[in-house]
Amino acid sequence: MKNKYELHIRTIALQHDVKVVQVNRRYLDVRGSCAFMDHDTGARYIVVPNIRTLQDYTAALHEIGHHATGWNSERSTRERRAWAWARYNAIYPLDKRLERNARASHRRFDK
Repeated sequence: MKNKYELHIRTIALQHDVKVVQVNRRYLDVRGSCAFMDHDTGARYIVVPNIRTLQDYTAALHEIGHHATGWNSERSTRERRAWAWARYNAIYPLDKRLERNARASHRRFDK
């Protein structure tokens, strides 16, 4: 049975033609999630942990934000856009710890 977080992620991913690949957290690298495009087929994907918690929801929404806002800018700009998109499209409050980490990573990219 899908929970409320997963249902929203699946709905918004479908709206943006993004395929959601959920994997057990132990198979992910330290980043925990990623967004990518298959350049041969044009298929758009996010790879995220199984969406069970607010933290998983926040990360998945952010990754969809990468596809929704585009890739044609430097990394710090892409990250900011993806976070802004996630905040705007969230129907549940985002995980504050992940947002703090995002702000810290923005400062790191800007140096």
